[in-house]
Amino acid sequence: LARDALFAYAVPANAAQLDAALPAPARAVHYVRLNAALIAGKRSPFWKKPGEGRVELPLPGGGVLAVVIDESTMLGVDRFTSAGHLEGRPQSRAVFAWNEGFLHASIDDAELGSFALRVATDEFAQFYHVDPTLVGPCGAVRYPVADAATLAAAVARRARAAELATSAATPPTAAAAATNAQRPEVQVMMVYTQSVLTTLSGAARTAALQSAFDAAIAKMNSDLAASAVSARVKLVRIAETQYDETAAASGSVQDAALT
Repeated sequence: LARDALFAYAVPANAAQLDAALPAPARAVHYVRLNAALIAGKRSPFWKKPGEGRVELPLPGGGVLAVVIDESTMLGVDRFTSAGHLEGRPQSRAVFAWNEGFLHASIDDAELGSFALRVATDEFAQFYHVDPTLVGPCGAVRYPVADAATLAAAVARRARAAELATSAATPPTAAAAATNAQRPEVQVMMVYTQSVLTTLSGAARTAALQSAFDAAIAKMNSDLAASAVSARVKLVRIAETQYDETAAASGSVQDAALT
């Protein structure tokens, strides 16, 4: 295992069963063991000065995703979130959420695409390159997948934004957000059913889900900051519910549950 590698690849004996229990929006799912000593140890890159911490995510075909850690926030005794970007790609985004030995992470880049790391068991995690065409609909509405032309336009917009950011001390949108007196905090509770993360149970499952939800909240706040929105969301509780997802018609589970 390389010194700064976040994980090493492994092959669980029950990989096929894990694939079935934890389907992912990807053409290939890889299993890894985390480098817990790196993440939680004294030389952890997550707790160095902003911009000095560096962690590498090995790619299955060779090469690495090198991530620079920009900031970390302690949420509990053994619980934190971190944000960063791919080295040399300031417009990319990396989000990590650690809780009691479990880690969730996402890497997003307009050109390279999105990568996800998520808990599979108490020993293994899944790592995969997200395929946008396999991402399921939200709220029964399926939006068009961005094609090559749309992605190219997004890259061009990000390049122009980067040029503006370097030519001005404070971009207008950032200045507007900084001077906005309205800074509301939206408190969030997330609930889950027995069908979520069935490969774990008890306290381990709760700890892993806490990490997953912390990552979701961190990504939301990252999106708000990037959009110069001063509001932020805060996760105040997670809880298991007995809701029967099969009671709703296909495609309307979210609407029925909220109702």
